[in-house]
Amino acid sequence: KHMTRVIEEVMENDPKVVYIGEDVEHGGYYLVSDGLVNKFPGRVIDFPPDETTLLGCAMGFSQNGLVPICEIPYSKYLDCGADMFYELAISNWLTNKQCPNGMVVRVQ
Repeated sequence: KHMTRVIEEVMENDPKVVYIGEDVEHGGYYLVSDGLVNKFPGRVIDFPPDETTLLGCAMGFSQNGLVPICEIPYSKYLDCGADMFYELAISNWLTNKQCPNGMVVRVQ
């Protein structure tokens, strides 16, 4: 529950933080996001099990002024979204700092 408290504190202190991932509205894997959807309606968002889409949306949120915390349930799923993950990592450099991607990718 320590991770839940940290995420809750961050979301309380910054209204631009959103928490996105698979089943996060229902507590997510290991109940890390348990109860957050009630405390922060509209800022805890479920996504389908597609890491490429999840990371792409996180990139879009970030480029539009939000600070996404993107939960990927297991590190073995990173390979499913590897292309988008690499794009996130280099896009700020490739665009000469015109497209920053400030976010947290939380992997279990």
